[in-house]
Amino acid sequence: GFNSNKNNKVYCIVSSGIENKQAWNEASNRGIKVLFIETGNTRTFFISTIKFLAAGKKLVKEFTSGKCIGASIQTLTHPWMYFINKWVKPKHSMVVVHDPEPHSGEKRVNTLISRFMYRYTPEVIVMTKKFVPVVAKIYKKKQKNIYYMYHGIYDSYHNIVSVPEMPGFKFGKYNLVFFGRIEEYKGIDVLIKAYGKICQSYNDITLTIAGNGNIRPYMNQIKALPRINIINRYIKDEEIGTLFSIENSIIVLPYKDATQSGVIPVAIDFNVPVVATNTGGLVEQLDNGNLGVFANPDDENSLVHAILKYIRDEEFLKQQKIKMNEFKKEIQWSQITEKLLSEIDNRESY
Repeated sequence: GFNSNKNNKVYCIVSSGIENKQAWNEASNRGIKVLFIETGNTRTFFISTIKFLAAGKKLVKEFTSGKCIGASIQTLTHPWMYFINKWVKPKHSMVVVHDPEPHSGEKRVNTLISRFMYRYTPEVIVMTKKFVPVVAKIYKKKQKNIYYMYHGIYDSYHNIVSVPEMPGFKFGKYNLVFFGRIEEYKGIDVLIKAYGKICQSYNDITLTIAGNGNIRPYMNQIKALPRINIINRYIKDEEIGTLFSIENSIIVLPYKDATQSGVIPVAIDFNVPVVATNTGGLVEQLDNGNLGVFANPDDENSLVHAILKYIRDEEFLKQQKIKMNEFKKEIQWSQITEKLLSEIDNRESY
């Protein structure tokens, strides 16, 4: 059974190739049970699956000590979870639906895997309320099998480690920052156009673009403008805090479409003002619009006006930081998970 009023034992099954493996090792040292499994890569996935099916059941059963599992929660989809759930037979089998509908430019294979897992995992968790009816319709879920959980703030990015590229960067009175994987739907082309227009009136502003992905399509735009800093690689967890500590920074999310963003909770944690597009659940994440300034998606002029709201109104910027500091107290993971576990415990299993 599952009782949220007691200390629940947590078993974490994690790919051995995960990027923040050190953090998981530290969690294991603190007494959290962690099992690393070799999932292979795109090229070796088939043979890795054969090996997992041959040895995985015994491995997983021994790991969980044959205990009754109250809830199995997939934070990211993976085909092997279908078999793991068959083996451990949890009372609640759940998956977090990050994107009910695929982003523009999303790889088809990733979309197909996610859609399969969303459809055939009995219960789902959404992180944006407005997508509850969307998920219900697309994946044929009953309301009782859909749970809502707010995306809480991270508390692991305050160990600030210097970013090697940054000593050579230029910063000004206002510093726009884009952080995250570089993908077509993120609207970087729109951001660069908006920045170019702002540069015509302000010479004390900079733009920093930090994240892994293909930046080549934007390089001609970037080269034509001044004071743009680029970090085009995977940003390690211990470097993230440094990026969000850039003085006088404004986080910009120029997304053309979105469900929610993991960047917003980090910005709130570091009290960095946010400009976001009015798409998906971004408004909801920003305290239902009480935080942030919003622009129309794929609209450079609207984005210019949103950014200039902070630049032209210092009192507004100051008040935003005060509001963020208050809202931060409401979105701690300890409170969010307690609420979710209580709801799971009080609902009938599927």
